Amino acid sequence: MIQANAPQMSYSEIKPSRSLAKHVDCFWYFSNPGVETVSFPVLPDNCMDIIFDLNEKKSFICGVMTKARIVKIKPKQKMFGIRFAPGALPAALNEPAAKFRDLYMPLEEVSKRLADEFSGIYELDSALDMGLYCGTALEGTVQKIDRENRIANFAASRHSAKQTVANLAMLAGVSVRQLERLFWEYVGLTPKRFMKIKRLRFLQKAMVDEKESLASLSIQAGYADQSHMNKDYKQLTSTSPARSRMSRFYKKR
Repeated sequence: MIQANAPQMSYSEIKPSRSLAKHVDCFWYFSNPGVETVSFPVLPDNCMDIIFDLNEKKSFICGVMTKARIVKIKPKQKMFGIRFAPGALPAALNEPAAKFRDLYMPLEEVSKRLADEFSGIYELDSALDMGLYCGTALEGTVQKIDRENRIANFAASRHSAKQTVANLAMLAGVSVRQLERLFWEYVGLTPKRFMKIKRLRFLQKAMVDEKESLASLSIQAGYADQSHMNKDYKQLTSTSPARSRMSRFYKKR
């Protein structure tokens, strides 16, 4: 989840086609047209990404994150990414998600096949063309995910952030222990951490409405109380919901 608040940075997202939407959260593009390095936080979102450095013509896998990470983008740097739905990319790679947790590694070292399939992206100029190109390249990969992944579709589904781990196990038709094993393999997180991050994503979107109190949002997100929300939010982002909302307010002015 990219927090693109730096005024000189350009960030946009492209929705995937209907056939890809189950496995791809979005395609994204950002650039730093300025003359200074830009630093900004990227928040955990339960997803894994394939990222293309368009300047260096290199591709990387960004594993699922357990907490916020500060990213620095050099002047004139341009990047394009595929944000996969939870569980989808590990199934396509036939690798456990936990192997990539909190890591950033060259795609070619993990899957030369995928690196080769996406190699034509560096010849394209527009983000829209890159999205269309990646969508076509992913068609075969999506079929592999549909065949082999037992939990990705479930993990990626739009279940409420208020769900408990026990409820998730019941909905999946497995025991809590089985769910934990499957999440570790396909998502790279425990179900408990997964739901914490899902609540964070809910709050990031809901806090845009400044009329809604944080106490009310804590209940909507499934927390026991606002104190519980504050604790989890700070653990994942190193700041508080109140400070995050205030930061948004001042950036609008």
